[in-house]
Amino acid sequence: MDNVEKLNILVVHNYYQQSGGEDLVFENELELLKKHGNNVITYTRNNNEISNSLLRKILFPLIVIFNFKTYFDIKKIIIKYNIDIIHVHNTMFFVSQSIYYAAKLLKIPIVQSIHNFRFVCPNALLYRNKTVCEQCISNGVFQSVRNKCYKNSFLITLIMALNIKIHKITRIHNYVNFICNTNFTSSKILSDKTILKNKVYIKNNFTITDYSVNVLNERENSFVFAARLDENKGIDFLLKSWKVFNNLHYKLYICGAGNLQSWCENFIIDNNITNVEMLGYINHEDMLKLFSKCLALIYPSKWYEVMPIGIIDAFSVGTPVIGPDFGNMEEMIKNNFNGFKYNYEDTNSFINALNNIINFDFEYNNIRQYYLDNYSDNNNYNNLIKIYRSIINS
Repeated sequence: MDNVEKLNILVVHNYYQQSGGEDLVFENELELLKKHGNNVITYTRNNNEISNSLLRKILFPLIVIFNFKTYFDIKKIIIKYNIDIIHVHNTMFFVSQSIYYAAKLLKIPIVQSIHNFRFVCPNALLYRNKTVCEQCISNGVFQSVRNKCYKNSFLITLIMALNIKIHKITRIHNYVNFICNTNFTSSKILSDKTILKNKVYIKNNFTITDYSVNVLNERENSFVFAARLDENKGIDFLLKSWKVFNNLHYKLYICGAGNLQSWCENFIIDNNITNVEMLGYINHEDMLKLFSKCLALIYPSKWYEVMPIGIIDAFSVGTPVIGPDFGNMEEMIKNNFNGFKYNYEDTNSFINALNNIINFDFEYNNIRQYYLDNYSDNNNYNNLIKIYRSIINS
């Protein structure tokens, strides 16, 4: 693949005010493309820009829907660098979907990676009031306005809904290609009928790690949770279920921070739970080492997710995963091979999954190989370039 003529690729990303998994995917793919000798140009914006300008705050509703600065910037870059293809990661807020119109005007192919469900849901999660919600898919995006789904604000939710609706009306998405991580995500995105099925591609996320698990070492009697300590990540369900599990021969490590951190600490103290250790934030290398010594990663998310990097990290060191049997976890976790699934928010089913992990003789090398075959950087690069070539030649 590296012997093929290299491409001039414009990679675009809008950073959120708080960094997240989308930023990591953007940065990893950017380095991957450069590593293989492609001529990569980047265009990035940051949502911190809104706090730096009173004018931007006033114009915020218009900028979200169509940012003329982005539109003209992208046109100039396309011409200056003779761009072959544009790859967009996030457009919210300051990139905006104006980038699609610039690409179409100059007849440059464009592909959008799907990192959430924002094309069909203004709050991007298909999640509301502590449960999965698909009202915007079944009844239209303005259902979200009634429920104030985005930041509990009628006005901002209205802006997000208008952003979806206006670009549906223009049918600009007919021109755009999309990369989804799974068939499940693809099925949700394709509920927007302005997105064409023949322009949707499937490609996994990936991680870059040189750390390999020594599968000959025995695992300790422990499990690990590593994600934000937020309600939609299921940390409350996990701790309540762990209390019922009540097996002092096994330990639970909790990694991460979030708005439920104090709740977690108080719950552990109030219920005299002695086999849970809260580690706070730990760096990526230390996290991989922790994963590699635990029996399993527990990923009890309450929303569909897209393709959690934490699950891929666990697979990379041969560690199985426990997760709910819905959304993208359903597609990633395979019972009796790389983990066990449980019935969504069913404590008894969850405890059965814990016991299955304890009693099952996993082939850790096989889980590591599954990672190499599906989620490694080399595998990802080959698939990504095939997608680019297919789009350019179509």
